[in-house]
Parts: sequence; structure tokens; C-alpha cells
Amino acid sequence: MTALAASSDGAALVSGDRSGMLVRWDLDQVLPIAASWELAPAARDIALSERSAAALIAGDWTRLWPGNEGAAVLLPVGPTLAVSWRERVEADAGAPSDLAQFVLARGAIECWCIERREQLAVLEPPPALSGEEWSCATFAREGTVAALGARSGRVVVVHLREPSQPSQPAWSAEWRDLGLVTGDVRDVVLDPAGRAVAVVDGAGVLTTWEDLAGARWLKLVATEPGEGRNALTSVAFGRAGRWVLSGAESGSVMTWWRSTGDPGAELLKIWPHTTVIAVPPAGPPLIVGDAFGRLSVFATAAPKLAGGQPGAHPRRWAQALEDPAAILAQLRRAAEPDGPEALVEPAQAAIGALLRRQRFGRFELSPASRAEVDLLAARLAERSGSGAPGALPPLERGGGPEPTAAGQPPVWRPED
Repeated sequence: MTALAASSDGAALVSGDRSGMLVRWDLDQVLPIAASWELAPAARDIALSERSAAALIAGDWTRLWPGNEGAAVLLPVGPTLAVSWRERVEADAGAPSDLAQFVLARGAIECWCIERREQLAVLEPPPALSGEEWSCATFAREGTVAALGARSGRVVVVHLREPSQPSQPAWSAEWRDLGLVTGDVRDVVLDPAGRAVAVVDGAGVLTTWEDLAGARWLKLVATEPGEGRNALTSVAFGRAGRWVLSGAESGSVMTWWRSTGDPGAELLKIWPHTTVIAVPPAGPPLIVGDAFGRLSVFATAAPKLAGGQPGAHPRRWAQALEDPAAILAQLRRAAEPDGPEALVEPAQAAIGALLRRQRFGRFELSPASRAEVDLLAARLAERSGSGAPGALPPLERGGGPEPTAAGQPPVWRPED
């Protein structure tokens, strides 16, 4: 998985992966309830409408998905890194409308009225930032603050100002450069109030800015230096902002006590690797997506384990991608010699996921279907120039949650 977004009541969630396919989940039952099997470039960020089941998808293709089995619609917005979607009441119309904001790959921010498909504003970064290659971005919950991370290690925060009356000045933005971290920025997140920023970088360091003034460093020591097994991939603030949570390529999800920077407990260790973490404003306190397309959903209670260890948080997990026939139809399209070039990489990701599901016993591929998958994989490898697809990684099940040692910060709780 590459992106997750939960509804404000915590009842539903939409996930996206490297193949561009989208799944809508019922978080009560932890079950997929709808999917779009259309191949597309990877989803980088997702925002949900509060008035319908629809979702906006940021990526090389910016899309609007109705949230059911229908196909997503391509929007006339360039490649995007992040998206925010919220309801507002227009002063001249008096009726609610949906305001969408996008962080473009070049660093600009576009504001749109989705109902009218109308672009409201384009806010360009200052010249001093125009040469950056941006790798990730995010919006605060209300959409009035954005944060961007660059491959150079630069982190920038943008405060957006929307005109509340037609007579007021146009949209404006204040760009603030927070400086450089030690490696390329892999993920960036704003706390629920939009007053603090956390990033993880390629050097395996988690950095936070408190009240957006000055940096404080939270160091994570790699367990196997040089092999990248503890390279950090994702970061999130806890629901109340008192904890910071990080995900790693090793499959670990760690908690960090925000007031001191001390590490708390390892919440779980899943099969490699943790790709995305979501903390919805209500409902389940933590949702984790991994590289195998599995969704792990934490319960709201924290009873003791059978062995009596305190602080354990039970979770349920499920997988999507259960329709091989629908995926094969998309793969055939992508493998054609004149097929869309942008679909080659997503199709290769879909094949890898399909074979993993078969390996784990999720479904059976007939010999004829498996032979076709192998043929399509070879055609796609030829189109991409990447050679034959590599072998599947070995299975590595990690350990369960660990209790917090004496002298460590308080145990992470869902409401934190």
C-alpha cells in the first residue's frame, strides 16, 4: 500500500497501492467492500469527501473515484503529491461545496471547486525553492497548512489563506523554509492542529519541529547498519499529538514520546515492510498498511495478552486484491506493445501482488492463468527494460508487541 485515508468518523477507509488500484474498507469488520481494478500510477495520497463515498487520489494521475465498483475519473490536474478535500459554504451562493487542494509535484499548490471542476487559485513557491525536487507532501486536517519534503532534505511549511468574501483579496500563501534534515525526506506529517511537523529521512532519522520553531532530533539506531533494514518509511502523529509513530522497512511500528523524544514500545512487527500509517480522528486509533497489501487495524481497547504483558494493542488485518480475472484484464491492456507507458510499472506491481496472494493461499490461479501471468510479466519487463522479474522475498514474521521497560515514557494509549 502507498496511501490510506479514513473518514472523519473512522467507519470507512480507502487505500491505494503501487498498481494504482483502490479499495474501500469497512473498518468495523476490517473487510474490503468496494474496489477499482483500473491500473494507474501509484497513489501518493488520498482524501475522502465528507458528503459521499467519493475519494480524490493524488499521484502522477490525479483522479476522482466515486467509491464504488466504478472506474476513477482523471482530473485536469498535473502530477500531485498530496490532496485535501473539505466542505465549505460559498458566501455568494450560500450552499455547501467541496474545496480540493493539491500539492503539485513541482511544489505549487492548486485550489479547486470539485463540483464545477473549476480551478480557483494556483500558488507558486518562491524562486528560492523553485529548483527543489519534492518527494512528499501533506495537508493538516483542516487543509489550511501544508508541508513539503524534498530529496535534498529540505522541509517547507505553507500557510494558506482563503478569501472568505468575494470582495477580499485572492488566495495567498506564506512559505516557510524549516531547513535541511540529514537525508532525503521519505515522509512528512503535520500534527492534528497543524502546529508541528515530523519527517523521516533516508538516513534513518525522525525529526520534529515543535510549534514550527526550531528542530529537535529523534534518533533511531539501525539494527543492521548498511543493510537498510531499519530505514524509516512512514510517520504519523497520535490522535492527540502526544506521540509520534514511525514505520520502517523492517516492518516495525515504533512509538516516540513527543515531549522528550524518548522511544516507547514497538507496537507491532509485520512482514516487511511498513509503507504507510494512518491515525483517523475517530474510530480505530491506528491503521497500518504494508508492502504486501495488508491492512492492520488496531482495536480501541488495550487488554493484557494471555501472558500478562501490559500495553498490548490487539489488531485485525485483512487483504484486498481478490479478483484475479479483473486484474488479468488490466494486465493484458498494459502489456500490449502500444499500451500506455505509464501503466507498465503499476502492472508489474500488480503482478507481484497477485503472485504473493497466490503464495499465501488467498486464491488459486489455474495453470493457464499462471502461464499467462508469466507471459505478461515477461512482456512488461521487455517494455520497461528491467529484465526478468525478481524472486519473491522470503517470509519473515516479526515478534509481537513488547511491554515498555521500566524508566521509559508512559505506554502509548489510543487517545494519545
